[in-house]
Amino acid sequence: MFSDARAVPSGRIIESEVCVIGSGPAGIAIARELAKAGRSVLLLESGGIDPDPDIQKLSVGENAGLPYFPLDECRVRGFSGSALGWEIAVGNSLTGARYAPLDDIDFERRDAVPYSGWPFSRSHLLPYYELAQEMLGLGPFTYRVQDWMDAQGTPPLPVERDVLETTIFQFNTGDQFTTTYKNELAGSELIAVLHHATVVSIDTDEAGGSVQKVEAATLTGNRFAVSARVFVLAAGGIENARLLLVSNQVHQNGLGNSSDLVGRFFMEHPHFVTGILVPDDTSMLSRPAYSDVHVIDGVPVQRMLKMTQGILRRERMLNYVFRLTPVPWNDGFRHLALQPPQADGVDSLRALAIALGRDRRLPPNAARHVRNLFKDIDDLARAGLAPLRWALRSWSRGGSPVPPDGTPALYQLNVMAEQAPNPESRVTLSDRVDALGMRLLDPRCRQVRLDWRLSDVDIRTLSRAREIVGQQLAISDLGKVRMRYLRDGLPSPMWGGNHHMGTTRMHADARYGVVDAHCKVHGVANLYVAGSSVFPTSGCVNPTLTIVALALRLAEHINRDTGRRLEVAPEAADPNPA
Repeated sequence: MFSDARAVPSGRIIESEVCVIGSGPAGIAIARELAKAGRSVLLLESGGIDPDPDIQKLSVGENAGLPYFPLDECRVRGFSGSALGWEIAVGNSLTGARYAPLDDIDFERRDAVPYSGWPFSRSHLLPYYELAQEMLGLGPFTYRVQDWMDAQGTPPLPVERDVLETTIFQFNTGDQFTTTYKNELAGSELIAVLHHATVVSIDTDEAGGSVQKVEAATLTGNRFAVSARVFVLAAGGIENARLLLVSNQVHQNGLGNSSDLVGRFFMEHPHFVTGILVPDDTSMLSRPAYSDVHVIDGVPVQRMLKMTQGILRRERMLNYVFRLTPVPWNDGFRHLALQPPQADGVDSLRALAIALGRDRRLPPNAARHVRNLFKDIDDLARAGLAPLRWALRSWSRGGSPVPPDGTPALYQLNVMAEQAPNPESRVTLSDRVDALGMRLLDPRCRQVRLDWRLSDVDIRTLSRAREIVGQQLAISDLGKVRMRYLRDGLPSPMWGGNHHMGTTRMHADARYGVVDAHCKVHGVANLYVAGSSVFPTSGCVNPTLTIVALALRLAEHINRDTGRRLEVAPEAADPNPA
């Protein structure tokens, strides 16, 4: 059942057995599982059923660290949460998300990665991964390349398999959340979705050991409260931290923040292009199975190359995956930005191609440009000469060349890397209040300030991985490899994947984590956190499959606990003590 919070009278207290804050993939997964066990659930959603620009403005914040997206553009308020913003092409003009589970090494405590280690192993999460796989409408729970062979039986790329391995990502649209589960929840008798309900604070008893209610408000000015036995915070990696920090009526530094960890350890997946591969034989790599999203047994999948866990351990590196992204011949000069900046041949090629193709005459200093071409011929390779060839053909024939549509000229090496946990990479509260706070004159409605930072282990990984990838592709005899230069140890440009992780990290000990192994906030008996904000480490894959697996695990735990009087549970044993 869906209801509009703007119709709730001010001062009303709504009661429910379980209150879930946030209706993204984690919140929906938890609500469905609790309802299956007969629990009544109230889902509070800040946004609307459809996108609401006024509500979206509540996500505005400040960026203080590495260049990052505007915060109101990388967080989505609305039913289905982040699923509303999934934009990866999955075929048939559809968009969606990329899925894969974390690796064994991602759960381990690694000496080379400070603050690493989960309170449990990957094997513990496997049953929940399989349930999440089904809920997300994906194919079989296997990500081995040999289980996803195309009709041609395309073999893995010829690289050293103890260094790089071919892995699989599965894809699907967000329709499960935006349509299927939306319709399911609309007809549910046990799940009530209250949209346009923005939580202002989480209020505890006088001792601060149990949540009594959450206060919520709307942009139209009405304010109300929700009382429940159990509360789950599932509002995303940035908003989860913000709500814990502003809820400081009893605990001065906010809920779960006795060790000053709420908002710290913000992690993203650095995305960048590390270089190019100019194939000697385009027919080999032109098979869709090597680079594109393609469908096998009805499931959209894509091959990628990943550092093996063995090389990660030997080199003391973070996890790292990349894909070959084809750039067609007719894509102009876009690939030239990948060439070494000191290659004079790049500038000369550009000058000759523009002059001949547009002006139909040689540019000034043509002889110098030709000398530069021969000097840097190896760097330019076949891909760099293609625009010049088309320009010469256009000049000689008096028209524009028509390149072969879609024929790959080269392949970009698009990377998604793990970020190491870093306490200085963090979310804090801004001095500004958002539109809701200004309208209600409520200083608790403070905006966030994101300070995204990388650490030495990140820089070391990106530098060493660049060398390894270049070496492996060079010995593969696939073609010419040109790796991009790093600036101050970092690729430029570099961006994130809208994967906000780590800000309420999981650890059995309150000195090193915000939530325990069951995702319960340390010191608060009935408050849990769901989503990637609880990840102790990030791995190098998209987080949604793990988010949903953890959400299903959490729902199972709450279903057990709501059958008896809630007490502060003893801390779980930690196989990876700090």
